[in-house]
Amino acid sequence: AEGVFRQVSELTLEQLRNNRETLVNVLSTMRHDPLVEWSKRNAKEDTTGERDSQEADKEIEKIELKLQGVMQLRGPTPLSVQAQVQQLINDATDLQNLG
Repeated sequence: AEGVFRQVSELTLEQLRNNRETLVNVLSTMRHDPLVEWSKRNAKEDTTGERDSQEADKEIEKIELKLQGVMQLRGPTPLSVQAQVQQLINDATDLQNLG
């Protein structure tokens, strides 16, 4: 089962990476949508929308880095598709993350 899961995960991640620019553009347009809440905080905290905009920019940047294979705590060197899928599987099955 892991073989099929890994293969599908690698193919999916490869397609996401190939379409990274399009995905980021879609997310960027959502940045201006007042119905999209980019943080877990109460939306009433900041009526100017400036904080929402900054948080949206940070979230989009994180997503773009992940689509490039840059894992947050692993350093600036991008991982291959296969290595990133392996790291995601490791993180998802790590007992410390599950507890």
